[in-house]
Amino acid sequence: MEILALTCPQCGSADVKLLPERSDMAQCNRCGALIFIPAAPMGDTKPKITEVQQEQELEVEEEEVVYPVKPTPPPMPIGSYILPGGMLIVGLIGILVSSTGGTSAPQSVAVWGILLLIGVVALVRVYKNEGEKQEEYENSEEMQTYIRERDAAVAKSWAQMEERERQKK
Repeated sequence: MEILALTCPQCGSADVKLLPERSDMAQCNRCGALIFIPAAPMGDTKPKITEVQQEQELEVEEEEVVYPVKPTPPPMPIGSYILPGGMLIVGLIGILVSSTGGTSAPQSVAVWGILLLIGVVALVRVYKNEGEKQEEYENSEEMQTYIRERDAAVAKSWAQMEERERQKK
């Protein structure tokens, strides 16, 4: 059997009643919106009635939402930063001392500069390796599964909250 009815443009509900005071107004029983029914054109005396499909309510189970546990990230070793950072600091201090001291030998400035460059290169390599480990962790199958489960849990939680709000009305 076909159900023909006026629908609410705001919420899409077919639960709409005509206002007895005005023949050109209707009110939605679900959201309370007032709907203006335009007058029929002169050539067409029959009102147009639209077909409404039955609303498919999403069945939401009222059970506790369980959020997944995030996989443990790879450890960040502090020791890998100590040696390059130390070389960087010692090289910088050595360059400052040898260039500002009374005896500025070009060989000592060059040695401290080489030590400084080695420290910079080593520090860049450590950052690069740590970045690769982090990227591998984020693209791992465990992390992708965690993200899918977390998104599903959040969607379920939102659906439950919307259902509770709908039931309050």
